[in-house]
Amino acid sequence: MSDYGKKIRLSRVTGGIGHRALVVAFDHALGLGPIPGTEYPLGQIQRFAKAKVNAVLLNLGLVRLCAECFFED
Repeated sequence: MSDYGKKIRLSRVTGGIGHRALVVAFDHALGLGPIPGTEYPLGQIQRFAKAKVNAVLLNLGLVRLCAECFFED
């Protein structure tokens, strides 16, 4: 199996091969319980979207809660 699929998907996040991205992992509370700063996830995720991070790792429940945060008007 080749890694071309992975390269294609990563280039969508980074803007091309060799470029950098800021990816925020915000899915830890699912396994670890509430972590300081994650008690109100919608506000934090809205701040990530406003800051234009390249990607946010979320659990499915949070995706359903805040998907609209990442669509531009």
